[in-house]
Amino acid sequence: MVRCPSRRAAGPQGCFAKLEAVRRLLGVGAEVNRDDRVPVICVDRLGLSAFNTFNPNAWDGDSRGVVQSCASEFAVLRYSATRIRSICGSADALCRPYVDAMQEQWRTIPWDLKRTAYFGQVPELHVLTEGFFAGLKSLLDLLVQLLSTEGVVGVSLHGFHRANDVYGGVVVNALGSNVSKGKERVAAAIKALLLKHKSQWIDYAIGSRDLLVHPSRWAQQLMFEIQLESRDGDLVYVGARPPHVGETSIDRYTMEQIENARELSTILMRELRKAA
Repeated sequence: MVRCPSRRAAGPQGCFAKLEAVRRLLGVGAEVNRDDRVPVICVDRLGLSAFNTFNPNAWDGDSRGVVQSCASEFAVLRYSATRIRSICGSADALCRPYVDAMQEQWRTIPWDLKRTAYFGQVPELHVLTEGFFAGLKSLLDLLVQLLSTEGVVGVSLHGFHRANDVYGGVVVNALGSNVSKGKERVAAAIKALLLKHKSQWIDYAIGSRDLLVHPSRWAQQLMFEIQLESRDGDLVYVGARPPHVGETSIDRYTMEQIENARELSTILMRELRKAA
């Protein structure tokens, strides 16, 4: 990865000199095979920490490409979680049009509030949440590929696939029965790490993703619950409750999983580097 230099920081001459070096590195002006080109990534502000956690330049061979993909996926997760938090923080404003419409109807014909539940749809929240869970699974799929590219296991792992209805069972089994010679210690350490994180958050996150992909009938899909009550004959807006994962609001949940994924990735990659 080559980062674009800052013109303000380097000054015009320094900037142009660096850009010329990049041009020579990329072979500008010559025929370049698309597969051989060096990727120049202009990183989004929210993606900077992702490339600090997943630094492709610290890896060789096929692992470099895997780590770069991890960085991109983690950056998108950070973006999604940040947008979800922003949307949940604007719940009152986003649900206001729905509340206004119901209050107008209430003034014409009141109804029994106890017989109904009210939900406010915000499509962006739905899209971002589904994308977050899908991205979390994709990050796990990418991360375990390093076990193959770094030669820890003797089989080709393509993802965090289940075996016998156990999430990640294929990976756990490989770390127990298909370990490369001389990699027994690191395989045992990573297996213990994965089992710990599976019990703490991975299994629940993948199960939640599966429920989103295969929703149950009548499920209220990722909407704000609009809370109303009657006071002195008026319909009063009390608040908007965001979607929850278990007992945790979606904005808190996504931020927590970002840190869980970072911790898992950091420790797993550290173990791999020590064994290299």
